[in-house]
Amino acid sequence: MKITTIAVLLMGLSATVSWAGDLAAQQAAQMHQELRTSMQKMHDDMHKGMMSNDPDAAFAAATLTHHLNLLNFYSMRLAKMIDSLLRLSVV
Repeated sequence: MKITTIAVLLMGLSATVSWAGDLAAQQAAQMHQELRTSMQKMHDDMHKGMMSNDPDAAFAAATLTHHLNLLNFYSMRLAKMIDSLLRLSVV
């Protein structure tokens, strides 16, 4: 009876660990996709800004676009981190 109980508990634990690993991998994949999308948008916007014939204006437009996109990306990540922390504190 003890061996059966231990075996059942270990199988349940194994399934839980496997599910948690799948969830973490899924969240990481989603984060990487969001990062790639954000980076592509930033690259495209910077490229548009660099089309000016005036080198100073092109540099300023590309730099401004770069920093604005970084702020958007970090605010998105911060919101997700706060959401995760709130979920952890409720548990």
